[in-house]
Amino acid sequence: MATEPGDPDTPNEDWHGATGRTIVVLDGVSMPAGIKQACSHGTPWYVRQLGARLLADAETAYSGTPLADVLAGAIESVAKLHPQCDADSVGAPSAAVAMLRVFPRSAEYLVLADATIVIETARGVRAITDDRVEASVADVSRTEPGAGVLIAERRAEHRNRPGGYWVAAGSVEAAAHAVTGHAEAVSRAAVMTDGAALIAHMVGTPWPKVLGMGAADIIWWVRTHERSDPERVTWPRWKVSDDATAVMWQERAG
Repeated sequence: MATEPGDPDTPNEDWHGATGRTIVVLDGVSMPAGIKQACSHGTPWYVRQLGARLLADAETAYSGTPLADVLAGAIESVAKLHPQCDADSVGAPSAAVAMLRVFPRSAEYLVLADATIVIETARGVRAITDDRVEASVADVSRTEPGAGVLIAERRAEHRNRPGGYWVAAGSVEAAAHAVTGHAEAVSRAAVMTDGAALIAHMVGTPWPKVLGMGAADIIWWVRTHERSDPERVTWPRWKVSDDATAVMWQERAG
């Protein structure tokens, strides 16, 4: 496991946790400058609260409760921790979610918003993500001045709405719209925020090769490419460097 903030002077808004059989990774959504804050607690607080509940509840319900139901319960629990805040406002904390729960012969996965899970089975390597966030801002230049304001406007228009995209925030309804499924005989896996998934999306490293890398190496390689392109010309992206988190899993031999 490895995580690193995009800016060393700014709190990391990612969160990760794992047991021997469950992985949870969250990517907290940053608030663009100029957006009115609807919660006094902040995104790092939100992902800590949500992540801890997701990991504990997924373990407690290991054999039965689907991950979407685990997510719904955790969203509701955290919303009750700050009832004075407007948790459904675009100015309140929210997060992309990736969860992987491994059973003896299969694995269950959940992705909500733009986190990524990569799995390897006997059928090959597959990346699982939720591209609805990207679709909502597909026509916005990643490098134009004022992009943050445009993104905030798109959030108000598309976030947690039918036909838009869904993230963990105040409403449990978002959990029902997560990308979920099962895979048989998973041998290796990676669970990443979009800042780490740039190893494939920006750098171009094939997913099978990514699965053979260490989590810290993935982030180091992404940072190396980001530093070589500070003006975001070669690889257009929303930020020069984003928070990045990767958790790697491999089936034990024998």
